[in-house]
Amino acid sequence: MDLSLYRQELSLYRQELDSIAFGKRLPGAIYIVRPTLTQVPALLWELLRRAELAAQPDPQWNLLKLHSDQLALTFLTYPDFDPDPHPALAEATKINLNTGSVVRTDYRSRLNPPILHRKETFLPLDDPRHDAFAELTRQEEAAGLLRDTARIGTRVFWNSLLKKHQLGYEGHRLVSTKLPGTEPADAAPPADVQRHRTNPSPRKSSFLAIFTTASSQSHHAPPLKPLPPANPVS
Repeated sequence: MDLSLYRQELSLYRQELDSIAFGKRLPGAIYIVRPTLTQVPALLWELLRRAELAAQPDPQWNLLKLHSDQLALTFLTYPDFDPDPHPALAEATKINLNTGSVVRTDYRSRLNPPILHRKETFLPLDDPRHDAFAELTRQEEAAGLLRDTARIGTRVFWNSLLKKHQLGYEGHRLVSTKLPGTEPADAAPPADVQRHRTNPSPRKSSFLAIFTTASSQSHHAPPLKPLPPANPVS
């Protein structure tokens, strides 16, 4: 693919991402809860709908990673997103919007899966869950639990940190598990496990190849009709 054309398409894609009014923005990606039609631009909604048909992720996916450093989407499944203060990742399905290639990773059998923090950052401000999630984050910040951002993103380290501080949860409320007359114990050193990462897929063809390029069932998305023209985002 011509490099100048790729840069133009990436720039257009980023403009669509910039118009999203909510989400957790990190270098290289924006994370949002599974959106509705009115929460994202029309062109991005159509792209998402067609990408989901092509990638065939877990039907229960509930978080979306919109890559901003490449033309790609990743559908993330957190089965206990609502009840668990720090739910574990079960499955990630990434689709490359250039080539239509799909990478699926299953975390269900892993002993130390990635977990979520600051769940309110994925939600629109008017989401009824937002305030309860944000209050829990404030409690955890006050307890000093969120300082080690490099390691708190995995289950083993997080559980050891809670044990060290003798803390637990009642719903989305941080509570003490300390018994009278006891002092916090040192946490056992957790395994050094990297968080979920997906290697970028090679860029070979057009931004809309996902809709027009046929590919194998196991590694590539099936062909789809080209997108209809859409009004530019204001």
